[in-house]
Formats: sequence, structure tokens, C-alpha cells
Amino acid sequence: MLTARDTEIDKITGLELGADDYVSKPFSIRELLARVKAVARRYNKEEDNKEFRFKDLYINFESFEVKIRNEKILLTTKEFLLLKELINSKNKVLTREYLLSTVWNISDDIDTRTVDVHIMTLRKKLKKYSYLIETIKNIGYKFNIDEKDIKDFQK
Repeated sequence: MLTARDTEIDKITGLELGADDYVSKPFSIRELLARVKAVARRYNKEEDNKEFRFKDLYINFESFEVKIRNEKILLTTKEFLLLKELINSKNKVLTREYLLSTVWNISDDIDTRTVDVHIMTLRKKLKKYSYLIETIKNIGYKFNIDEKDIKDFQK
């Protein structure tokens, strides 16, 4: 929604009625374009996976369940959504700004270390699989995995 109404109740009502995003005036063209691109990426993605398996790592995106060797790994909601975004965009670099926009719904003109902190805790929780999340210096992160490896382990 693009509107001049900017009270909290207006925003909540708009989002509850089905808007993917809510932008009120004044806004910058850069912010508007970034938000449109973020929504378009969500809809243009290949079909999201319902689960992900690699060696003894198991992730179920519908039940928000993560296991390593059948041991449940507890993630916060944001950590889980961040992991899901990385996996669904595997081998593609996701900028910090993109992750802030999609996972936290924060405008890209804010300088924050939130993404970095969540990546750090996510890596700790993923233990031996932390290497799958690669840092791309000064840009962002990518989930670095070979499609062949995934298929071999899913058989």
C-alpha cells in the first residue's frame, strides 16, 4: 500500500487486510523501489521447499523444526526465517539490506548490525554446518552448497 495515512492503526489495518507492505508519505524513491523489488523476489522465487536435508541436518519449514542427528536445535523466529531465506536462495548472495527488508521488514537506509549478530548466533547453533553460511565481505551472506550434494543426500 502506498498512502498518506501513517498512524499505527492504519498500517495494522492495511497489513491485516492483505497488503504485502505499507509505505506512507513522505518516502524516497529508492526505498519504494527496494520494497517493490523485495516483494517481487518473494513472488518470483522457485517454489519454496517444505523441507531441507543435508547429511544429518534436517529442516522442516512448515513446522519450524531444525535437527542435527535427530537432536532438536532451538532457533528464534528471526533466526529460522533468516535460515529459510538463505536456503531458499542457495548459492546467491543476499545483501544485508535485502535480509533486513525481508526478514525484519526494516528499510534499507538504516545501518544496523542485526543481520550480522543473528548470523553469528545461527552459525553457533548449526555447529558443524556453520560453514554452509558464507560471509561475502562488505555485501552480505550466502548459503553455499552444491545442488548435487543435496540430491545425493536426499536419496
